[in-house]
Amino acid sequence: MTRPGKVGGTLVTIFYNFEIAHLVKTAIPAAIGAVVSFAVSMAL
Repeated sequence: MTRPGKVGGTLVTIFYNFEIAHLVKTAIPAAIGAVVSFAVSMAL
């Protein structure tokens, strides 16, 4: 494996992992907000 290929692969892996973590951190509060909003709507 060439050095540029290794560096490129490492950067892609880091970027991919960062994106997944970011999506999870965004999705969890969004899901909680949706459930709470739904519950309040049903209660009213």
